[in-house]
Amino acid sequence: MALPPKKICDLVDQSEGGTLDIPEFQRGFVWSSEKVKNLIDSLHRDYPTGLILLWSRPDYFSPRTAIGTQEPKLWIIDGQQRLTALCLVFGRKPYWWPDSGKWNNFDNKRL
Repeated sequence: MALPPKKICDLVDQSEGGTLDIPEFQRGFVWSSEKVKNLIDSLHRDYPTGLILLWSRPDYFSPRTAIGTQEPKLWIIDGQQRLTALCLVFGRKPYWWPDSGKWNNFDNKRL
Protein backbone atom coordinates (compact mmCIF):
# COMPACT_ATOMS: atom_id res chain seq x y z
CA MET A 1 0.00 0.00 0.00
CA ALA A 2 1.47 3.34 -1.03
CA LEU A 3 1.43 6.16 1.46
CA PRO A 4 0.73 9.72 0.35
CA PRO A 5 3.79 11.97 -0.06
CA LYS A 6 5.00 13.59 3.17
CA LYS A 7 6.68 16.90 3.81
CA ILE A 8 10.27 16.84 5.04
CA CYS A 9 9.31 18.59 8.29
CA ASP A 10 6.68 15.90 8.96
CA LEU A 11 9.22 13.12 8.41
CA VAL A 12 11.63 14.85 10.79
CA ASP A 13 8.84 15.21 13.38
CA GLN A 14 7.97 11.51 13.06
CA SER A 15 11.65 10.57 13.32
CA GLU A 16 12.07 12.49 16.55
CA GLY A 17 8.78 11.28 18.01
CA GLY A 18 9.40 7.59 17.33
CA THR A 19 6.66 6.97 14.78
CA LEU A 20 9.44 6.20 12.31
CA ASP A 21 12.19 3.87 13.43
CA ILE A 22 14.94 1.73 11.94
CA PRO A 23 15.09 -2.04 12.36
CA GLU A 24 18.11 -3.38 14.20
CA PHE A 25 19.58 -4.80 10.98
CA GLN A 26 20.17 -1.27 9.63
CA ARG A 27 23.67 0.17 9.89
CA GLY A 28 24.37 3.37 11.79
CA PHE A 29 24.75 6.82 10.29
CA VAL A 30 27.86 6.94 8.08
CA TRP A 31 27.40 9.99 5.89
CA SER A 32 30.13 12.60 5.73
CA SER A 33 29.32 16.30 6.13
CA GLU A 34 29.91 16.63 2.36
CA LYS A 35 27.10 14.13 1.61
CA VAL A 36 24.76 16.01 3.97
CA LYS A 37 25.63 19.26 2.23
CA ASN A 38 25.01 17.67 -1.19
CA LEU A 39 21.60 16.40 -0.06
CA ILE A 40 20.56 19.88 1.04
CA ASP A 41 21.89 21.35 -2.21
CA SER A 42 19.87 18.79 -4.22
CA LEU A 43 16.72 19.61 -2.26
CA HIS A 44 17.30 23.34 -2.77
CA ARG A 45 17.69 22.81 -6.53
CA ASP A 46 14.63 20.52 -6.59
CA TYR A 47 16.71 17.59 -7.84
CA PRO A 48 15.54 14.02 -7.18
CA THR A 49 16.94 12.72 -3.90
CA GLY A 50 15.54 9.21 -3.82
CA LEU A 51 12.67 7.59 -2.02
CA ILE A 52 12.22 6.71 1.61
CA LEU A 53 10.92 3.17 1.79
CA LEU A 54 8.77 2.47 4.87
CA TRP A 55 7.57 -0.92 6.09
CA SER A 56 4.51 -1.46 8.27
CA ARG A 57 4.79 -4.54 10.49
CA PRO A 58 2.62 -4.46 13.62
CA ASP A 59 4.25 -7.69 14.85
CA TYR A 60 7.82 -6.32 14.64
CA PHE A 61 8.87 -4.44 17.79
CA SER A 62 11.73 -2.14 18.65
CA PRO A 63 14.28 -3.64 21.04
CA ARG A 64 14.66 -0.13 22.55
CA THR A 65 11.13 -0.06 23.99
CA ALA A 66 9.51 -2.19 26.67
CA ILE A 67 7.00 -4.68 25.28
CA GLY A 68 3.46 -3.49 25.85
CA THR A 69 4.37 0.21 25.69
CA GLN A 70 5.01 0.34 21.96
CA GLU A 71 2.93 2.27 19.49
CA PRO A 72 2.65 1.21 15.86
CA LYS A 73 5.73 2.19 13.88
CA LEU A 74 6.73 2.54 10.29
CA TRP A 75 10.15 0.98 9.77
CA ILE A 76 12.64 2.78 7.53
CA ILE A 77 13.97 0.17 5.12
CA ASP A 78 15.60 2.59 2.69
CA GLY A 79 16.44 6.27 3.19
CA GLN A 80 17.73 6.13 6.76
CA GLN A 81 20.93 8.03 5.90
CA ARG A 82 18.96 10.80 4.18
CA LEU A 83 16.42 11.04 6.97
CA THR A 84 19.08 11.10 9.68
CA ALA A 85 20.90 13.83 7.72
CA LEU A 86 17.69 15.88 7.55
CA CYS A 87 17.19 15.48 11.31
CA LEU A 88 20.75 16.71 11.79
CA VAL A 89 20.13 19.76 9.58
CA PHE A 90 16.95 20.56 11.52
CA GLY A 91 18.76 20.02 14.84
CA ARG A 92 16.32 17.29 15.92
CA LYS A 93 17.70 14.00 17.32
CA PRO A 94 15.92 11.01 15.75
CA TYR A 95 14.38 8.39 18.00
CA TRP A 96 16.75 5.68 16.76
CA TRP A 97 19.94 7.61 17.56
CA PRO A 98 21.47 5.73 20.50
CA ASP A 99 23.97 8.20 21.97
CA SER A 100 23.13 11.78 22.93
CA GLY A 101 26.80 12.71 23.34
CA LYS A 102 27.67 11.65 19.81
CA TRP A 103 24.56 13.39 18.49
CA ASN A 104 25.57 16.62 20.23
CA ASN A 105 29.00 16.36 18.62
CA PHE A 106 27.38 16.12 15.16
CA ASP A 107 24.90 18.87 16.05
CA ASN A 108 27.69 21.23 17.17
CA LYS A 109 29.37 20.81 13.77
CA ARG A 110 26.10 21.90 12.16
CA LEU A 111 26.24 25.24 13.95
